[in-house]
Amino acid sequence: MAFKKYGDTSLLGSTQELSAWYGGKVSFIMRLDMHEKNGQLQFHLDHPTLGPSSRFTRCYGSSWLIRVKPSAGILSRPDKVKELKKLLLRPLVLNGQVFRFFHAKSLKKDTSVFLMATNEHYDGSIKLQHPSSKGQRVYNSFLDFFSKHNNLQENSHQVSY
Repeated sequence: MAFKKYGDTSLLGSTQELSAWYGGKVSFIMRLDMHEKNGQLQFHLDHPTLGPSSRFTRCYGSSWLIRVKPSAGILSRPDKVKELKKLLLRPLVLNGQVFRFFHAKSLKKDTSVFLMATNEHYDGSIKLQHPSSKGQRVYNSFLDFFSKHNNLQENSHQVSY
């Protein structure tokens, strides 16, 4: 309701009508494991949990972002890392919503890959999603997302060599 009434930036904490309420605090996490018998990569969607929000989840909602945590067994095998890279180049479809890889983070004990919802949906084939009269949220395209959050035109006066 906040997105519909106050716009995409309404849950950043600066909308006076919403006080200091921040959105985007539900985390969706998928584990990526290797099947014990055949070695294939398998996704396991965990139950949603409450956690910290980010600028992106406050702008687009919690369901916009999925965090994928590859198991150590995958990350320790070069052949499985190569398979993981190929897998991340493909879209992931969850309940008809298309997610695409956009960020990876690796710390000492935690490696995470982040997938973002796009303006595409799947109903036998991937198609662009258009706003409906039902008020269904439509996300940005992959390129529109990067243009909005890293607009190169805003930094076009920088000196380059």
